Amino acid sequence: IQRKKRNIVLNEFAKKFKPDLKYSEEDVNKIIMKNYDDYCTIRRLLIEEKVLKRDNQIYWLINENIKGI
Repeated sequence: IQRKKRNIVLNEFAKKFKPDLKYSEEDVNKIIMKNYDDYCTIRRLLIEEKVLKRDNQIYWLINENIKGI
């Protein structure tokens, strides 16, 4: 059940990113911090669950994974 709840939360965060944009790490942190103070944990989970992809400090949404994490 906890994983299911986590996936619901991650889906909500994923909706805050546009699939056609690239984001700096600072931008990702700011977007997350609007709703949750521990941006490091959420950012890490978004990467681990393949919602966001990262190359160096550039992030982008992997939109095919939004609903199915």
